Amino acid sequence: MPRVPRPPAPLAALLGATLVLALAWAIVVPPFQAPDENSHFGYVQNLAERGKLPGDKRRPVFSTEQTRLSRLANSDQTAANRGNRPTWSEAVWRTAQADRSLSRTDGGGLNPARTNPPLYYALAVAPYRAVHGSSMWSRLFAGRLVSVLLLLVTVAATWALIGEVVVRRPVLQLVGAGVVALQPMEMFISASLTPDSLLFATWALAFWLAARILRRGLSARDAIALGLATAAGILTKSTTYALVPGVLLAALLAARRMRGSASRREILRPLAAGAAALAAPVLGWLAYAHFAGRAAINQVGATDAHAHVSLRYFGNYLWNFYLPRPGFIRPFSFDSAYPAYQDWIKEAFAQFGWLETTMPGWVYAAITVALAVAFLGAVGVLVRRRRTGARDGAFLAFAATVVLALLAGLHWTDFRTHVELGQNFIQGRYLLPLLPFLGLAAAGAATAVRPERRSLVAGVTLGLAAVLQLGCLAVVVTRFYA
Repeated sequence: MPRVPRPPAPLAALLGATLVLALAWAIVVPPFQAPDENSHFGYVQNLAERGKLPGDKRRPVFSTEQTRLSRLANSDQTAANRGNRPTWSEAVWRTAQADRSLSRTDGGGLNPARTNPPLYYALAVAPYRAVHGSSMWSRLFAGRLVSVLLLLVTVAATWALIGEVVVRRPVLQLVGAGVVALQPMEMFISASLTPDSLLFATWALAFWLAARILRRGLSARDAIALGLATAAGILTKSTTYALVPGVLLAALLAARRMRGSASRREILRPLAAGAAALAAPVLGWLAYAHFAGRAAINQVGATDAHAHVSLRYFGNYLWNFYLPRPGFIRPFSFDSAYPAYQDWIKEAFAQFGWLETTMPGWVYAAITVALAVAFLGAVGVLVRRRRTGARDGAFLAFAATVVLALLAGLHWTDFRTHVELGQNFIQGRYLLPLLPFLGLAAAGAATAVRPERRSLVAGVTLGLAAVLQLGCLAVVVTRFYA
């Protein structure tokens, strides 16, 4: 039997610390006080209790058990309302849990999460069933543990990604993977019951596998793994369709490099294997959804079919989102005066609960400065590596394609939602699948430091990230328990 390789000691320590912090978040955050967690639990419960996906318009959205216990715990009233707190009366909770008339099987209606594919929820069924005889709160916490374990996959995949792209040096990999592990919003989301945790893991794995085939060449094994990781992401959330152009580009670039050293058959075989691994699960899901009469992709419903959605107006929207508006630019209605800062900094890094729990303004300013330092440092390293003949172009093309595809999809959906429904769509957490690229940038920037000082840089970086992490946890504790 082949021996399972032991992880490097720094990675094992980082994973251990990540596990402890994620469990703390999972315990501290009250039930259903993470975005859409009530909908995700309802999806898992319906799948576990009835073996069916939600979406039957003849049934209630949630089960009697979830509706009654959520009301007694004051969960719905607390969400997005800083003036409310959950109910912590032990007598109330015990009374509710002892009431055997609370049905678990009468939900499954028009759950807001019903258009999500089922992969994450299917994973969460096992821990739900493992504690089936316990309270709803225990079953919710068991589901949260799935997300916690998936966070460890994300961190380990980021470690491997840095080893492929930058260098296999534990101190540099520790910097980059640690930045991902200690990112507050990533930790908060990954400690709740949400498919986003599996989305983060599948994207991180896809980034690593794409880097691997671009650095080492295209093999059938790696192509199949990349196809399966991408398919798993698509079967988790339709956001992953934005990953497909980058994955295809990486495969084609890797295949192109094989020309002259491999036969056409040796090139086409891994391409075909990877394409089959990607297409078969996705086509299976699309076919099932079609014949079951359910949406296979998250949709934004339109209320105004004649709304003005021209490309010129879309350009106006983008200008208002990212740049100050001069007098000749038509204004666009946003909830914030600086939407890019609100969404990509504040919401993406440290805005908790249902986005009502925030940090002091100076914290976001400090995060912005840290991001600028990491970005400029990474750019400087790229320039220096290019002068020394390093070949980073293929991976940069892959990364740029992924980033632009995700941003294009998010912005087009947000634009349509604004114009047609008068609502916001974008939330900062939608950018979190790209977080391994931030870890890569941080590790790359650290290479600019002399080797004898890199341990100091790693300590300072992770120390500051840990302080931010603990500060955010303290703010959340104050929000719900003070």
